Amino acid sequence: MGAIWLYDLPDVLAAAGLTVDVWPGWENRARSSGGYDAVRAVFVHHTASNAAPENDMSYMWNDNGTADQPIGAIYLARDGRLTVGAAGATNTQGKGGPWDLSTGPIPKDTGNAYGIAIEAANGGTGEPWPAAQTAAYVTACRALCNAYGLDPSTDVLAHFEWCAPSCPGRKVDPVGPSPYAAGTVSWDMAAFRRDVSASSPPPIPIPFGDDMQIRLLTLTDSDAQFLAETTSRGVALYATWAGPGSPSVDAAVAAHRVAAQQASYPFEQSGDIAGLFNCVLVGPVPYGDSRHNWDGSEFWRLT
Repeated sequence: MGAIWLYDLPDVLAAAGLTVDVWPGWENRARSSGGYDAVRAVFVHHTASNAAPENDMSYMWNDNGTADQPIGAIYLARDGRLTVGAAGATNTQGKGGPWDLSTGPIPKDTGNAYGIAIEAANGGTGEPWPAAQTAAYVTACRALCNAYGLDPSTDVLAHFEWCAPSCPGRKVDPVGPSPYAAGTVSWDMAAFRRDVSASSPPPIPIPFGDDMQIRLLTLTDSDAQFLAETTSRGVALYATWAGPGSPSVDAAVAAHRVAAQQASYPFEQSGDIAGLFNCVLVGPVPYGDSRHNWDGSEFWRLT
């Protein structure tokens, strides 16, 4: 079962200035394999549908128990509005690959476990793409690459590109009149990736609210301590090293949370290293721990 759940997807997209909604139940929605095994790509698609957004998203995420759902993590409407429908892995890629990307390989036929899929509303038969939609596509891809440590020049793939190594011609999306294609031709993804790479990196969000807490996590299986921030979702969103050789806990709070005084602090909680898997590390990989060989793989994003 995949262990990586992207609970910060709405925050990542909103921080880039995009209009973002969520589909009910998104936090717990995933394919049968659960979360992602790793995040190594952003996959771009079109829906091949002329339906209204509500009908498209109902088809993608209405939890009717069919094997096809959920279909895609993010829906991109024609007006540029995005909706997040799943925090876990989704069913979109099908057969294809393998691909070597900046953070590692995606094995053949396993794209669903390694890539965030955006389904953009387009009929796929020559329907022109509105400028607001293609601009949002570029911005969203850049925001996702920035947030999850991906290279926008290599790690943004079209559905047809994913299929090409082992089953060329199986998919053609995205297709259609846009800055990247004419008629019913598949997009020039080299040009699309250039635009994604050239766009301004959005800030990485550090969300907090009235229920945010800063917790000092003392691990039971190492010398390490971490400062973690949690919300009502029950997920540790950000963490900073507070172990041997690091700044004091108070200094770490001051450096990484200006509004820390709003939180209940400190709250000490013991746990093991595995419990930090979905944390985001702020600052360098920890040092000074004599009982664990830190290599960064414990965390799904390093910043």
